[in-house]
Amino acid sequence: MWPPTADDMELTPENLLPTDLVRFLSMVMAGKEDMETNEKMKRLVFSIGQELCRAVSEGEWKLPKHILLCVTVRHLFRSKQLTTILHRLGHSESYGFGLELETALAKVLDKVSSYRTPAIVIGEGNMVFHCEWDNLNKTRPSVHSSNIVNSAGGIMVQVVKPGFESNKVRMLPVIATA
Repeated sequence: MWPPTADDMELTPENLLPTDLVRFLSMVMAGKEDMETNEKMKRLVFSIGQELCRAVSEGEWKLPKHILLCVTVRHLFRSKQLTTILHRLGHSESYGFGLELETALAKVLDKVSSYRTPAIVIGEGNMVFHCEWDNLNKTRPSVHSSNIVNSAGGIMVQVVKPGFESNKVRMLPVIATA
């Protein structure tokens, strides 16, 4: 189901993989039918189970392991070649899927936030190439305790089709200061 909900973020083998597959892998790998094994064994069962589900579905089943590896490699190494190699070997989603995912993120942010820059163009074929987000928390010590102000900032890089002009004009909101 797309887009994912908060419940979809609960990444446990019991929630994501077929129960019989988890029991089978646990029996083969740990000699126990239930998941009452150590954390390392649970991670291995979860990892191998995702690989098997992806292989059986011929890549149609989008699983967290493959999505996270695609996004992580794109962000850490900025390498289309490396992402493509991992995808061809069946270990990751495709580079194009990573672009689509970040474009979907940008579209969602556009719907819920008026603070996104008007420079990001929405339109057919204009994809966000890269997003980086970071928390910009500030600690302000006071007499009673430290107060933390939480905020986040992001950078988006986009390739816009030549000759494309946005039909949506956005203005950044003005916040009055006292």
